[in-house]
Amino acid sequence: MAPATPPAQLPRALPAMPPASAMPVPGTTRWQAYADRCALIKGTLSCCVFDLHAGQPLAHAGGQPSAERLAQQGTLLLAQLGEAARALGLGSSRPEATLSTTSHHLLLRPVPGHPGIVVHLVLSAAVGNLTLARMQLERIEAPQ
Repeated sequence: MAPATPPAQLPRALPAMPPASAMPVPGTTRWQAYADRCALIKGTLSCCVFDLHAGQPLAHAGGQPSAERLAQQGTLLLAQLGEAARALGLGSSRPEATLSTTSHHLLLRPVPGHPGIVVHLVLSAAVGNLTLARMQLERIEAPQ
C-alpha cells in the first residue's frame, strides 16, 4: 500500500487591503452627507454629487430632477463650457457654471480636493439667491 499523501495546504487568506484611492465609493455616506448639507442651502430643489469622468451620480438629495438626469446634464454642460473656453483661447481650467432661467438657477461647481467630482444644485429662483447660494456652497466642506 502506498503511503497516503498529506492533504494540500490551503493558502491563507490575505487581510483585506484598504482601497487604493482616497475617493469614496458611490453610495457611501460621506458623499450623501455632503449632498444633504448642500441641499440645505435656501431654495435648493435638488442636489447631485457626481463623477464627471464617468457621468455617474455619487449622491442625491431633494426631489426632481433625478440624480441620473443631473449627472448627465451636468456632464454635458461642463463639457460644452470647456470646449467654449478652449475655442475662445481661455485655456483649459476647471469649468464652473451658473445658469439662470426665469424660474430656476443651476449651479455646477467642482468639489474642492476631489478632482473629477462635481456638485450640481437646482435652486428655485423665487426662493433662492444665486450669489448667496454660491457663497454658502463654497463654505460647505467636502468629505475627507
